[in-house]
Amino acid sequence: MELNDVAVFFLNREDKLKGEISFLLNEEHVYSGAVDDLEKGILSKRSQKLLYDKYRIYITKGNYKKMLSTLKTDLFVIKEKLNIINRKKDMSLAIYDALKYHQVLEPNLMTYLREELEKALIADVEIMKINEKIKIHNSKVKDNRKNTLKSDDLTLILEMLNHGFEYLPKENPAKKEELDLIIAQLNHLTDNDALSIIKDSLNLEDAYQTMYNKEEIKYLFTEILRHCQDRLFDLIQVLKNKEYYYDIESLQMIKTEYKVLIEKIIFLRDKLDSLTLDKDEETISFESDSINKLYYSSNSKNPNRCYFMKDIASIREESLGRIEELLTMFKNKDDTLTIKALRNNDKMKSFIEIKEDQIRIILKPINNHLYSLMGVFIKKSDNLKETYKKICSRPIAEIDDEFSILVEETFKDYVKENARKGSR
Repeated sequence: MELNDVAVFFLNREDKLKGEISFLLNEEHVYSGAVDDLEKGILSKRSQKLLYDKYRIYITKGNYKKMLSTLKTDLFVIKEKLNIINRKKDMSLAIYDALKYHQVLEPNLMTYLREELEKALIADVEIMKINEKIKIHNSKVKDNRKNTLKSDDLTLILEMLNHGFEYLPKENPAKKEELDLIIAQLNHLTDNDALSIIKDSLNLEDAYQTMYNKEEIKYLFTEILRHCQDRLFDLIQVLKNKEYYYDIESLQMIKTEYKVLIEKIIFLRDKLDSLTLDKDEETISFESDSINKLYYSSNSKNPNRCYFMKDIASIREESLGRIEELLTMFKNKDDTLTIKALRNNDKMKSFIEIKEDQIRIILKPINNHLYSLMGVFIKKSDNLKETYKKICSRPIAEIDDEFSILVEETFKDYVKENARKGSR
C-alpha cells in the first residue's frame, strides 16, 4: 500500500464520516427539540415518539421527570459522538492533506492512522510498512529535500520488511557428510564471531584446495550462506511481530543484528561469486541453451504496482519500445547485448545490468537462467549512485510464473498505448 493509497483511504474515510455527522446532527436537532418541549411542560408528539420508539414507554405525570432526564442523557451521548466523529473527520482530512501536500504527520495523526487501518483489517506488516514510509515522508518534508534522504538507517526497517531471499539450490556432493561436519563448525563461527574474524577463517579456497574440488568448496559456501539467510529470515519474522516492532529497544536490537547479518551475507555471496566469476572480466556471457526467465521485484500482486512498471511510468515513450526489445534479447540470450556486473559498491556486486546508450536495466541472478528484474531507469548525470542504490535495495522477486506473465502483458499493453500517444 503506497502513501497515495493511504491518502485516498483517509479521504474516503472523511467522506464516510461526513455522512455519519449529518445523521447525528439531525438526531441532535430532534432530541434538543424534545428536551426543550419537556422543559417547557409540553408533552409533544416528537418527545412521545422518541421515548416510545427507543424505550417503548409513554410519558405520564408520574414518570415525567425521569423521561426528561433520559432524553437529556441521550442528547449528551449524541453530542459526545459528534465531537468524536468530528475529530476523526478532521484528523482524516489532516492525514490526506499531509500526504498529498508534503506536510509532516504528527504523532497523534500517526496513532490515529494506525488505529483506523487496524479497524479496516489491514495486515500488521502492511501497517508497519506504511509507518516506515511515513517516517521517510516526514524526514523529506522536514529537510525540504524530496529526492534525497539523510541516512541509510532511515530506510533500513522498510528494507527489512521488504526483504526477499535468494534461491539457493540444494546439492548432494559425494563427500556430503564430511563437508556437513565442516559446515556445522563454520556456521557456529559465523553466528558468534565478528566479520573481521570470519573473513580470515573462511578463506576456504586456500584451506581446502588440496582436499576438495571447486564444486565442493562452492557447496561449503552455499550452505553457510543458506544458514545465514535462515537466521535473517527468523530475524525478520521477529520484526513482523508488532510487540517487537513498536518497542523502541527491541527495534534497535533488531536493526543492529540485521546490519551485522547483511554484512556477513554480502561477504559470503561475494566469496561464492568469486568461484564462478572472473574478477577481471566485467562483461557477462551466457553458457546454457535454455532461455532466461524474468521475475519482477514487487511488494504487491497488482502488476501495475511492481517496481518495474513504476519505473516504466517515469520513462519517455520513445525509450519504451527499445526496453521491450532489450528484455526480449536478454531472454533469448542474444550475444550482442552489453551485460555487465555492477562493481561500484560491495552491496551491488551480485547484480548485473543491461546497458544501451542511456538505458539501464538492473537484474539479480536467482539461479542458473532465472533472474529478478529489480528496476529500469534512464541514466542522467545527477544522482546516478543513489538510483543504483535504491534499485538494488528492492526485494528479490518471488519465483511466480503467473505474476511474471501478468507483468509482461501489462508492459506490452502499456508500450502499445504510449506508442500511439507518441505518434499523435
